[in-house]
Amino acid sequence: SLDRFREAETAAGRELGSVVRKYRRRFEHCVASSGTAGAVLRVIRAAGIGEGISAQSMESLRDQLVAFSHCDRIDLPEISRDRAMVLPGGLAILTAICKQLRISKVERSDFALREGVLVELQGRAFESDVSEGSVRRLMQRFDVDVDQAERVADTALMFFDQVAESQGWDSVERRHLRWAALLHEVGLFMGYSGHHKHGAYLVANGELPGFSQQCKKAVAGLLLSHRGRLSEQRIQEGQRTAPPLALMVLLRVAVRLHRRRSKKALPPMTLSIDGASICLSLPMEWLSERPLSRADLREEIRACGPSGIRLDVVH
Repeated sequence: SLDRFREAETAAGRELGSVVRKYRRRFEHCVASSGTAGAVLRVIRAAGIGEGISAQSMESLRDQLVAFSHCDRIDLPEISRDRAMVLPGGLAILTAICKQLRISKVERSDFALREGVLVELQGRAFESDVSEGSVRRLMQRFDVDVDQAERVADTALMFFDQVAESQGWDSVERRHLRWAALLHEVGLFMGYSGHHKHGAYLVANGELPGFSQQCKKAVAGLLLSHRGRLSEQRIQEGQRTAPPLALMVLLRVAVRLHRRRSKKALPPMTLSIDGASICLSLPMEWLSERPLSRADLREEIRACGPSGIRLDVVH
C-alpha cells in the first residue's frame, strides 16, 4: 500500500539523518551504480514513465508498484521475479536519499564499487600506472611545462630520499610528493595569482582514475601549501588533507630552487630534518653567485616561520 511504502521511505530517511548535513549540496552530479538503480532505470524506460531517474519518474513507478498490492504480483517489463521482490524496498531507499539530499536527477553508471577498487589495486600492483596516466593527462590538458615540473619533482624526491627513513615515510608519501611536484603549476591556466588554490581544487574535485579520495586529498593539500606564507590557517587546511608539514616544506624548497626555470643542473646539496628544524646545505660558491636564489631562500625561511618549522640554509 502507499502507506507502507511511505513508512519504508521514512525509515530509510531516519537512517540518513546523521550524514545528510555532511553531504547535502556538496556535489553537482549524482551517479548511482547499484543494481537497484539499474533496475529502476530499466523499468522506467520500458514502461514509458520517463528517460531517467527523477523525482517524477520514481513517483510514477511507486504508484505502479503500489497498484500491484503485493510483491508476488509485480509484473513489469525488464525485471526478473527475484528483482521484483526487492524493487519496492530499493525504490523507497532511493526515493528517501533523493528527498533528504535534495537530488532532482540521478545518473546511472554501468560501473560499480568493485571496478573502482580493482582500478586502485591495479595502480598499486603496477607501480601506479593508472594514477600516473591520470597525472600526465591532467598535465597535458592544462598545458603544464613538463620539463619544469620534472625538475621540481626530481629535486623534491632527492630531498625525500635523504630524510624518508628518519621521518618514517614510505612509498605512499613519496608518490604523493612526486605527483604534487608534477602538478604544482596545473592551476596556472587560471592565472598566476592563487594558482596553488586552483590546482588544489582541480585535484581534490577532479576525476582521476587510480586515485583514492585520501590520495587526492593528500596531493591537493601539498598543492595548496606549496606557495605563500605557511600560516596556521594554511597548515590546518593542508593537514586536514593529510600530508605531513615537513613534506610541504620539501616541495616548497624544490619550487624555490627552480624558480628561475633554468635547465642547468643544481649542485650537490643535502637536506636534513631534526624535529621542527630543517637544514638545507648548499655549496657556498654556487649560492654566492646567485643573489636571486639567495633572496628566494631567505623569503622561504620567513614564509615557513609561522608554521613552527625552522628552515636553515647553510654552506
